[in-house]
Amino acid sequence: MPEERKVYRRPARTAAPAPQAGQAAPRPDAPPPPKKKKRPGAKRRRSRLVLGLCLLCLLVVVVVSVVLVRCSAEEAGPAEADFGTPAAAWQKNDLGYYFNTSGRAMPAAVLKGMDVSKFQGEIDWEAVAASGVEFAMIRAGYRGYGEAGTLREDLFFQANMDGALANGIAVGVYFFSQALNAEEAVEEAAFLLELLEPYGPGALALPVYFDWEDITHDTARTNGLDGEIITDCALAFTDAMEAAGYAAGVYAYRYLGYFQYDLTRLAGLSLWIGAVGDWPDFYYAHELWQYSIEGDLPGIDGNVDLDLRFERIEAEGAEVS
Repeated sequence: MPEERKVYRRPARTAAPAPQAGQAAPRPDAPPPPKKKKRPGAKRRRSRLVLGLCLLCLLVVVVVSVVLVRCSAEEAGPAEADFGTPAAAWQKNDLGYYFNTSGRAMPAAVLKGMDVSKFQGEIDWEAVAASGVEFAMIRAGYRGYGEAGTLREDLFFQANMDGALANGIAVGVYFFSQALNAEEAVEEAAFLLELLEPYGPGALALPVYFDWEDITHDTARTNGLDGEIITDCALAFTDAMEAAGYAAGVYAYRYLGYFQYDLTRLAGLSLWIGAVGDWPDFYYAHELWQYSIEGDLPGIDGNVDLDLRFERIEAEGAEVS
């Protein structure tokens, strides 16, 4: 049987799908459609975030640097005061400034002094004056802390007054009070005025101080006395002294000043503060500062209380003391 002849036919071309309604028919020579761009991955996004943060930090550094440069270029403030070469503790240097034990200047301190009573005994006032002491607070008298509350003159009052004045030392006086009320405080003031009669207000360069203190080593008539009553006593005493022509003030240690006295009622009176230490740390302004109760001075046997007197000074337009 004759071999069948194989016939090879070109396969028919498949017709392109008809375009949908409203869709343009593709041109036979049109370029292939663009490929979709792949979205950046998480790694690339983190890189961009880090770069942005770095640029932000750089901007902050530039801004801060500009501010610092401008601030440093501004006119410098006032120079620190020159107090000169520090002197020995509690002594004046060549410029007249006192220094404490740490070598720190005390520009408001103008006078060095002491306070004395019968407990210092007989004093060589010439030797005291030669040591640099410029003022003395002298106890004139006291009220006993026993139940009777007897008023007494200090045994060395007149000797101390005469010795200090004869040697050019400025004086003030104080009265140790154990008053229970304003009436007793007035009685103490009247007693003191009698003691001061030979001298008069002109002899005193410093005020007369009311010195009320707690008795802690023994039972006292004043135990538990209220702070407002103590303030009443102080005002009654100082009012009587001022009426007689004397400048007056109040002595207090830290506890009395902060927790007993009503300092708002004592405004205008001189304060003498007992605050032993290297720097006057009592918060409120005061004229006298008792900085030691164990002082050692020529002319005095044993310890003696030491003090500094302050004056208000102007600093950059503000008053300080």
